[in-house]
Amino acid sequence: LGTYWPLLALMVMVVVWQTKVFGYFSEARVNERLKEDAMRIVKFGEVRKDIRRQGEGVPIQPHQWVTIRATGLRLDGTQFWSTSFDREKTITFQTGQPDSGKVLPGLDNPLIGLPVGTVVHLTIPPDMAFGERGKRSWRIAPWEVISFDVTILSVSDEPPVEEVKKVAEAPVKKKEKEKTVDPVPTEKDHDDDAVKEERGGEEQQVKEEPSELGRELASIGLEKWEGLLREQGFVTVEDFQFLEKEDDLPSALPLFTRRKLVAHAVKLREASRPDETCDAETRSA
Repeated sequence: LGTYWPLLALMVMVVVWQTKVFGYFSEARVNERLKEDAMRIVKFGEVRKDIRRQGEGVPIQPHQWVTIRATGLRLDGTQFWSTSFDREKTITFQTGQPDSGKVLPGLDNPLIGLPVGTVVHLTIPPDMAFGERGKRSWRIAPWEVISFDVTILSVSDEPPVEEVKKVAEAPVKKKEKEKTVDPVPTEKDHDDDAVKEERGGEEQQVKEEPSELGRELASIGLEKWEGLLREQGFVTVEDFQFLEKEDDLPSALPLFTRRKLVAHAVKLREASRPDETCDAETRSA
């Protein structure tokens, strides 16, 4: 033992060194450091508001329906999302419901009390944005602090017509689906062949309408990749708007498919620019 003690001491030192090094770069430690960095920038649970232009309209009250125009920004000033890429060019939601999923919690309650016409810059902490998971499709890292430039356009006590239609049509769609569902096999149905025979060899299936994302992928012949893309955070068409290179997409996709999606994202951005130009010309007129 006396002969080998230097070797044993060296092995212990190597083990301790590896533990410290790999522990420092472990995922849990990295996330902890990212969270600490975010807490130095903004206090968790509080949105920092910077009024750029004070509005002269009525103040927003809880549970009212507000319509806004918004642009999402990283702290370095780069844009990751904007309502200008949406067909409606605006977002309408009910305030005082941060858990509704319609908008981020950091975009809901902070608007209460601000008058219509206000332009405000919101700095949102990660716990009121995308948290520890981030949003890969928008290249937002875990525990990243983000901001929004928001323009308050209007406020109303009544929901917009589109929301009323959704509520009114929801039960109807549910009943229609229930009518098309196959009856549950009884104890007399011993196997699938017997069930098919009793129904004349045909089975009814409920066909769900394709999502907006599915329709967009189908337009370029890539609908079969919808499931994989959804797992990676690409849920809506807007998630493709800011794709710039193939590396932004999951590596499980073939290179040709990734290139095709990036090219389609470029077309979507170019298609939205004329609308922005027209808006600018209208404002200048």
